[in-house]
Amino acid sequence: VSTQSTWGLFSLIKSLTFASPKKNTMSMRLTSLPALKTSLGSRNIFCASRAPKTTSFKSTGYPLARTFHFQAPRQAPKVDSECFKSCVTKICKSSEIELFHHTGVALAGLVPAALLLSPSILNIPIDFTLGVVVPYHMYSGCKHVIQDYVPKGQQDAAQWALIALVALVAIGFLKLNMCGAGITETIKSLWRSPPQ
Repeated sequence: VSTQSTWGLFSLIKSLTFASPKKNTMSMRLTSLPALKTSLGSRNIFCASRAPKTTSFKSTGYPLARTFHFQAPRQAPKVDSECFKSCVTKICKSSEIELFHHTGVALAGLVPAALLLSPSILNIPIDFTLGVVVPYHMYSGCKHVIQDYVPKGQQDAAQWALIALVALVAIGFLKLNMCGAGITETIKSLWRSPPQ
């Protein structure tokens, strides 16, 4: 409700509250109604959304006041997904050696985080991420080793053996994450004393 409407209601309540008992209360009430009607105008005081957001200083004699209700419906804040899109585009356009470096950087952050958060529910997505990143990093690194050090005639067989080994590692990681204690807890258990 605007300041003008509030002041009109205040004047009406004041005239009714502090009215002298000798005076006719009905006449006071009727005298105050035109002032209230003038201050409110043709607006309904219970429909604040139709009231203007501000009232001018010239018409009311009071500073500008905002209404409690906004006329336009509030919109949900827009989530800026440009950063996510740029990261996905960068990964898709990266070469194999760049992806190898990206997974190395990811492992440099994921491994300490996994060791600090485990055992907790926060470590579950990290374990599943490690189950994807580690096999790819292993495959990409060993592939370059095969290309550099294995003779040309044996590189195909070595790469197929590498693919089979990486598939076994990925399946083992998935089994640990789905059916076991997870990658991190399994590795940590190597340094724990067995239960009595």
